[in-house]
Amino acid sequence: MEPLVVLAAAAPAAGAAGWGSYLVVVRAVRSCRRASELARLRAEALVPGPRGDVARVRRRLAAEVEATAQLLRHCRAAERAVGDTPALLARLRTAAASLDSELALLARERDLGVRRAGAATALAQAEELVRASAVLRLALTSARERRDVDSLVEDLRLEARALQA
Repeated sequence: MEPLVVLAAAAPAAGAAGWGSYLVVVRAVRSCRRASELARLRAEALVPGPRGDVARVRRRLAAEVEATAQLLRHCRAAERAVGDTPALLARLRTAAASLDSELALLARERDLGVRRAGAATALAQAEELVRASAVLRLALTSARERRDVDSLVEDLRLEARALQA
């Protein structure tokens, strides 16, 4: 009887350890896929013409979204006010992923006319997302509590006057 009780108590722990290992492997596989996709895009970006243009825009879009996510993580770690930025970042990621999929399909299109026509609108949308992402990052970096800065400056001036007296 006693070994069964021990086994029953240990089973959930073993299952949790197995699940944790599974998640680690899944994350590693996804990371490898992202790295290989970025390496392929780097190589394709060197190709002149529409295929290279699409690859360059895809790389720039991915870099902009990642830069925005990094800045948001930094702001949260510094306990700065971020407002609705997490929700906006989620929407930005969704829109960027959708556009990236469309651009990837266009890059594989054999007909040059179809590729050029489809790329024109998709590239314009990608540029809009890149600009919007940059505006969001600028807002995050320049957002600060003005009252705190004014109060600090006043305190520093007061202390300087006290030291001079």
